[in-house]
Amino acid sequence: MKSTLRLVWFLLFLLVIFAGFLFTDHNRDPVTLWLGLPLDPRPLSVWVLGAFVGGGFIGVSLGLGLWRGLKTRLALRQQQQRIDEQEQLIAQLRERLAPLEEKSLVSVDAGKT
Repeated sequence: MKSTLRLVWFLLFLLVIFAGFLFTDHNRDPVTLWLGLPLDPRPLSVWVLGAFVGGGFIGVSLGLGLWRGLKTRLALRQQQQRIDEQEQLIAQLRERLAPLEEKSLVSVDAGKT
């Protein structure tokens, strides 16, 4: 069953490749594309196949979660910066608190004698 399914997928892949070659062969007329600025004239098949391949790469990258991973890493980096800032603040407060604790311990010891 698994080998039959692989064969079907392989044949479908070959069919798509063959259709792409036929499309390229029959659409050789140069077309100027305008995307905010005019692009050099290329055969229509180049523009369509380029859009197909580009869309495929974008779809695969979205499907793999690459963009979500970037967003997560950015959020983690921001949280790590906040943690570092809080740790620095805690260290500063402990430095300021140490002399006050020593004074209070000295005054408690002086009151016992």
